[in-house]
Amino acid sequence: GGHGLNFETFVAVYIFAVCMRAAETTATFTVRGLKDAAEVKTLGEDRKLDAKDGIFKDNFKPWDVHIYIYMLEK
Repeated sequence: GGHGLNFETFVAVYIFAVCMRAAETTATFTVRGLKDAAEVKTLGEDRKLDAKDGIFKDNFKPWDVHIYIYMLEK
């Protein structure tokens, strides 16, 4: 629940990412099956990222952890 989507046709996908260095960085994620203009949410951060051509980017502070969720059509 909570997404207003039929879970018979969609599945929730999670990505766990960690900055493993003592410096800021930008990560680029390439996700097969992620459609253009798909919305990627960050859990616990109240942020949303837009994907284009299956790619989204995010900034990390030193040792940051981000958890992403998006809905993928089965």
